[in-house]
Parts: sequence; structure tokens; C-alpha cells
Amino acid sequence: MANLITENQSKLNGPSSAGNDFKSKIQYAEKQLEKGVHDTGERMGQMASNIVDQSTEYVKSGRDFVKENPGKGIAAAAAAGVVVGSLLTLFLRRRNQDH
Repeated sequence: MANLITENQSKLNGPSSAGNDFKSKIQYAEKQLEKGVHDTGERMGQMASNIVDQSTEYVKSGRDFVKENPGKGIAAAAAAGVVVGSLLTLFLRRRNQDH
């Protein structure tokens, strides 16, 4: 008897009922996707904020170190310049050899 009632209800509702069910599933999926994207955006924003805070702290620490140890600061800057210059030279030489 219950099966007969279910069959009759689906006949009365017709294909539009199936379409509405599908539409509601699509709307639910859209809302879930929207929520997921929003949550991910918030997490990425928080991560970016943390990176900025850490970078600011590193810069402050570096400045304090150089103020306390100017000789070591100059030596570290010179060493970094030599390393970067050497890497650029190697890169540019290889690039010119490839052409």
C-alpha cells in the first residue's frame, strides 16, 4: 500500500519533481563550494598575515644586529653580495652559451 502511494505521488509530481531535486542538489553543492572557497581564502589571508609579521620581525632583528655589530653586518652584506654576484655571473654565462 505504501509503495502504491509513493508511485502515485511521483506520477502526480511528474518529471518536474526530479528536476527540482536535482536543482536543490546543485544549489547545495554551490553553497558548499562557496563556503569552501571562502574558508580557504580566510586561511590564506591569515597565512599571508603571519608571513608578513614574521618578515617584519626578521627585518627588525637584522637591523638590531647591525646596530649592535656594524662590522659583522658589513661583512655579512659583502658575503651575500659576492654570492649573489657569482650566481648571476654563472647564470648569465650559461644563458649566453645556450644562444
